[in-house]
Amino acid sequence: MSSPKQTEAGRAEGFLPIFLDVRDRLCLVVGGGPMALQKIRDLLDCKARVHLVAPAAARCIEDIESHPGFRWSKRLPCEKDVSESYLVFASDEPVEGEQPVHYRHLEELREMADRHGRLYNALDHRELCHFTNPSVARNAPLVVAISTGGSSPVLGQFLRDRIRSEILTDTHASFARFLGQYRKRIRSLIPDYGKRREFYQSLIDTGFIAFLRDTNEEEALSELIRRVAEYRKEKGYEEEAVR
Repeated sequence: MSSPKQTEAGRAEGFLPIFLDVRDRLCLVVGGGPMALQKIRDLLDCKARVHLVAPAAARCIEDIESHPGFRWSKRLPCEKDVSESYLVFASDEPVEGEQPVHYRHLEELREMADRHGRLYNALDHRELCHFTNPSVARNAPLVVAISTGGSSPVLGQFLRDRIRSEILTDTHASFARFLGQYRKRIRSLIPDYGKRREFYQSLIDTGFIAFLRDTNEEEALSELIRRVAEYRKEKGYEEEAVR
């Protein structure tokens, strides 16, 4: 039998880090406690449509109810709620001292999700989850998600805050946005993935991020065009107008 330490490590190693596009997808949230309502806010921020199914909800739902992507069914969930949803989140957290959603409901939802092939997360009950909720640091378009495999959410939040303040700077976010505008053109000019990756690395290594910070976008674009042309020449690509 594996030791607890080995078991926890194995679970953590079994998670595949991905970012899901939930724009305009219907996501189900069961339970009306503060954790569930925060998950609803997160989903709405990501442009998802959210169906809350819960007999009751905390008073702080007031800022959510008028959102056009949100609807609330004041009852317990049924199989159809799960089958029509892209993601399912559930919580048995008490609502104003009452507990309308119980652990057995979370277990039943997990079984429904398994039957219909839906990804399921029981907030605060990792043993029922298909996936965990990472701590997320954002500075658009940069997003960093940190998981501790559910073993220490507080540590994940601490690391998230450090990364957001020290690494996901406005300078790095501006660099990502700038390159994003020209990504397709650069891909057409440097079609080999390995060479293209090498080119992007050279931009970072030779101070282009600082150059972009200290100049205007027109000058930065001219410098990018020059560097692409030089790199193509160095790698033996046929001559072609870069601009």
